[in-house]
Amino acid sequence: MREDRDANEWRVPSAGLPAPTGPAWLVEPDSGRRYDLTPSLTMIGRSAPSHIALGADPYLSRRHAAIQAQGPGYWFLDLSSANGSFINQRPAVGPQRLTPGDVIHLGMTSLRFETALEDQSQGPL
Repeated sequence: MREDRDANEWRVPSAGLPAPTGPAWLVEPDSGRRYDLTPSLTMIGRSAPSHIALGADPYLSRRHAAIQAQGPGYWFLDLSSANGSFINQRPAVGPQRLTPGDVIHLGMTSLRFETALEDQSQGPL
């Protein structure tokens, strides 16, 4: 049986580093739907009280995962969900630092991680 994690008690050690600069969000590649991440802890699950509620996916747990903005970036954690989580097709075990372009798989849902810094790095066209 998997250990139950409480996202409210989970924190990535920041070693006094500043919070990430600029906003970040998740995008559903098929629909283009965008979900903005909160400046601290964003909960992802099947229904409220999750910040990102993906109720159409029956393979999601009620509280499936969390993304925390801390230190130099954003961190992903599966909250002991029944079906697990994957980042770039690899199992997400323990806190995982996200980088722009990472694809998170939760149940049957895929979400791509993006940041404002990624958009700005493209430069003028």
